[in-house]
Amino acid sequence: KAKSDTAVYLATEFGNIENTYKCISEVHINKELPMPFTFLNTLNNMAGFHIAKILGLTSRSFTVSSKGVSFEKALQLAKLSLAKEPQASVLVGGTDSAFAEFYVEKPPMLPADTLLKEGSAWLYINGNKAQAIGQVKEIKSFSDHTALEQWLRAYDSSENVSLAFNVHVDKKEKDTIRAIRPELKEYAYLSKLGYFGTVVGAGLVQFLKDGKRGTLLHISKNRYDSYMLIELVSF
Repeated sequence: KAKSDTAVYLATEFGNIENTYKCISEVHINKELPMPFTFLNTLNNMAGFHIAKILGLTSRSFTVSSKGVSFEKALQLAKLSLAKEPQASVLVGGTDSAFAEFYVEKPPMLPADTLLKEGSAWLYINGNKAQAIGQVKEIKSFSDHTALEQWLRAYDSSENVSLAFNVHVDKKEKDTIRAIRPELKEYAYLSKLGYFGTVVGAGLVQFLKDGKRGTLLHISKNRYDSYMLIELVSF
């Protein structure tokens, strides 16, 4: 059970699209004021509030959205928070909903047969290694592909290291990375999980649930051509 002073870091790419759509429709199509709770629920941090209330949490709650790397940014903020407060605990999650009347654009690099769906995934992180199933060892940001390449060339890998990519890393970039570190096998989770905006979180959780000891280097690209890398170790 999460401690009552656990902080919540909720990531979302698209926010509460259903209530936002209803609110905008009431104002611009029906020419009416939105219903009070419909308007309140367009505030993305309301989801974090409800999660904290259900779990009985009394610490801070944040909602993070960042073009293409929302879960990654939430995890980075949570890790920075724990570096300042080693005794604290955080709940980091990503969630995105599906809505029949609102079309979410399919990322161009996504395989054609990948399902678009809604989903949610969460990591409970604290400083208690005794009960841990894994460790978020590093979260790094890179201004461009050259900086990422330099880090990968210098990376001292163990025998069991895998690579994974978010949907914005294109084929050419993947091939370049594979050529730099050909010994690293790819962990392709999208074919199993489908796609939703914060599916990276689900991919990390799936890697831990697989129960194999090893390291995952997850490389993400945002919509401004900069990169993030998560080094996740499964015990």
